[in-house]
Amino acid sequence: MSEADETTVVIPNFNSGGLLRLCLASVTRTKGLRVVLVDNDSTDESREAGDAFSKRGLIDLVRREGAKNDGAPAHGAALDLGLSRVSTPFVFTLDSDAHVRREDWLSRYHEALRAAGPKAAVAGATKFEDGARLLRRILAWLKGMPISSRPEYLYVRPCHALYRAAVLQERKLSFAPTTGPDGVARTTGEDLFHKLQEAGH
Repeated sequence: MSEADETTVVIPNFNSGGLLRLCLASVTRTKGLRVVLVDNDSTDESREAGDAFSKRGLIDLVRREGAKNDGAPAHGAALDLGLSRVSTPFVFTLDSDAHVRREDWLSRYHEALRAAGPKAAVAGATKFEDGARLLRRILAWLKGMPISSRPEYLYVRPCHALYRAAVLQERKLSFAPTTGPDGVARTTGEDLFHKLQEAGH
């Protein structure tokens, strides 16, 4: 069985416009890959794009009709719903405004997960490096917004990450954002990552 046959891609979407069509076109080029699009009740052209790819049998489309589009909570809920539809050993989470450029994209994530050892449950990338994080903190301070002290660059973000699906499902882990012990709101997938880390994954 190929890596693609063993992997389901879950894409949450809300009003990503023409970017969703590019995203879906790039991902569905990988043969054997199952793609689940979870739409948070989009009202723009991305709704039609999801319909078109679904009608062609290229993706499984799940609609969250009437979803409250409140940012990270809706994004996390869409990922959780997508995860509930996964029956393959691996799940790849991808934002709807991203697209695949390399033919070996999936292999590179699988290679990284294997290299991390059999206990590892996730391979991906962090979103912000130190310099970007500092700039965001300065901008927040200038705007009078609360400044988080947590290191956002120390956890894998689900905007493009490969997970062992059974580990997430058996532990009943959620992508939903939570409030951390420091009282600061965590973002989509952050709490899930820390729970995996605490469990030795």
